[in-house]
Formats: sequence, C-alpha cells, structure tokens
Amino acid sequence: MLQLDYSSTNRYWNQAKPSFLGPYMMEGFGFPDRAGLFRFNEEKRLIDRLTSQQAPERRVLDLGCGIGHWAEYFAERSLEVVAVEGSQSFFNFLENRTALQTNIKAVHCKVMDYVPKGKFDLIFLGGLLMYLNEVDVIVILQRLALLLNPGGIILCRESTMCEGIRTTLGDYQATHRSTEIYSDLFRQCGLTTEQIEENIPYVLMQMGCETMNC
Repeated sequence: MLQLDYSSTNRYWNQAKPSFLGPYMMEGFGFPDRAGLFRFNEEKRLIDRLTSQQAPERRVLDLGCGIGHWAEYFAERSLEVVAVEGSQSFFNFLENRTALQTNIKAVHCKVMDYVPKGKFDLIFLGGLLMYLNEVDVIVILQRLALLLNPGGIILCRESTMCEGIRTTLGDYQATHRSTEIYSDLFRQCGLTTEQIEENIPYVLMQMGCETMNC
C-alpha cells in the first residue's frame, strides 16, 4: 500500500493560500468566493440535519480546522470550540479571525501531536483522515473515541471513493477511501457508523472543477 509523505503534505498546506476557496481545493479554477460560500452554506444545512436529534453541544473539537469557517459555525451553537490547525499560514489567519471570539480556542499543533484536555460532545473532522496513513487514522480515531462524552458524536466529512482505496503522491498527497473502508476503520476503533450521507454540495463543486479542467 502506498504511504503518504507527511513532509510533502505539510509543505503543501503551509504554502496554501488561506482563502475561502483554498481549503475546498477550488483555488485557481476561476470561481468567485461566493461559490465556496454556496458549498459551505449547503454543507451547514446537511450538518444541521445530521445533528438535529443530538443534545446541544457544550464542547466541540474541530481538528484540522483550516481557517476557521466551521469553528465559527460551531461557536454559534456551543459554549466552547477548540480549533486545532497545523498549517502555519492557516493558523495565522485563524488566530486573527477568531481573536475576539471568546469561546473559540485556537491551537497551532499538528493533529497527531495534539493532546486534548477534557472531553467533547462533538468532534468534527472536516477533511483530515484523507491526509493520514491508515496506521495513523486508527491511532487518532482510537484517541478521539476516548474523548467523547456520553451521547457524543464524531462528524467525519471526507472525500471518498465508490470502491477501494487510492493514494495520490506528488506535491499534493491524499488517500481516498470508500465509505466501507472508513466504516471498517471506525469499527476497529470501537466506533459505530450511525449514518452515511452523500455530500451533494461537494459533488456539484467537484463537477464544476472538472468541467473547468476540460
């Protein structure tokens, strides 16, 4: 199985532009920022629906939070959000953006090195596991499973494949796995997959990017 080179992954994200489109992999296609905003707003509706039956979240962990869009969203509905980001350029943007928001704690740390304090009602992985090798996916999921309060959930939003697994190497590196593979990894870590949803806003934006490529 091909393995990701974390030094290449870190270099890519440290050099990435901290824009609305950058974390969505839509930079350079000619889309206006409102295209990224469309995707974000539609994904918020999806997450609102997925969490509608949950008790209000008091503490949220946003692991690999990027420039803080989701951290701000969760801060509107919880008492405390811990937002962890490893990219220096993204963290600088995040720190400035959330400086006046007292219930967001911004942490600059690589996700594999982060040692949380306390437990959480919701843990959000907004495109993190695809940048980790399988052994580290298992390590981090096992660690996160111990951090959930009773009734707590992990929201995992990853780019997936229909079947199997594919690792892309080069300047941009990522591993795309099927939902079946992710479900099996969760089971190995003592986690139950409650629901799987297709991310239609992601599909629409990806179709737009591929159209521009053509």
